Amino acid sequence: MKSIIITGANSGIGFECAMQMAKLAPDDQIILACRNVQAGNEAVQKIKQKTNHKNLICLPLNLASLQSVRDFKTAFLKLPGPAITALVNNAGLQNISVAETGGKLIGIMGGSGSGKSTLLAVLNGSEKPSSGRVLINGINIHERPHDVEGVIGFIPQDDLLMEDLTVYENLYYSARLCFGHYSDEEISDTVNRVLANLGLSEIKGLKVGSPLQKTISGGQRKRLNIGLELLREPTILFVDEPTSGLSSRDSENIMDLLKELTLRGKMIFVVIQRRYI
Repeated sequence: MKSIIITGANSGIGFECAMQMAKLAPDDQIILACRNVQAGNEAVQKIKQKTNHKNLICLPLNLASLQSVRDFKTAFLKLPGPAITALVNNAGLQNISVAETGGKLIGIMGGSGSGKSTLLAVLNGSEKPSSGRVLINGINIHERPHDVEGVIGFIPQDDLLMEDLTVYENLYYSARLCFGHYSDEEISDTVNRVLANLGLSEIKGLKVGSPLQKTISGGQRKRLNIGLELLREPTILFVDEPTSGLSSRDSENIMDLLKELTLRGKMIFVVIQRRYI
């Protein structure tokens, strides 16, 4: 049995390579080596469902620490049997230059696997680029992250809400964690101000509920997720696919909310699939 190692399988090209290899080598072990293990495991499940391949696994790998293809192969010398390495270009971003000022809503659009979320992760400091730099007022955010603490806010696509808490309580306890030096009155005033800005004051006493057993609408859930980050009043906000899974009306309301935030001087980068900007 051979071990076939594929990198970059959570990108569009790498995923197709892994899919074809699973069909061509049904009896061999296929290893998806990914920096993002969660995305790699999702790719494994999709490939298994489509090909019924039984010996497919995901392996964590930090490609940035490997200096050459030789080093990459050396990392897998302990695998049993002969190893075939399928290398896919893992550089998701190439030759990108962005320069923006406050008070703008910048949309990042592109097809699936084109690197939208990767670009967002590099810009907000979650991922460090192999070359180049990201500056905020001249400060390199990857070398001096503490100097921009509180300036950057990130709203992921996934839901961050506590289902058994009310709309108010989700914001209240988040504020308690963020502002330990605030009094209860100051925290309550901050939460009520955010609720008013988001148009959620009327439902603040309702339990959030789960996505399957909804108490509040999908648009209201998304606005509440945005509110969790707005409590800290970040100057730059990164939002990953805020309209995903929402109706057209809710999607437009979310985009109107983000546009309104730019009028207060905030710079907002948003990954989006359809044109609302």
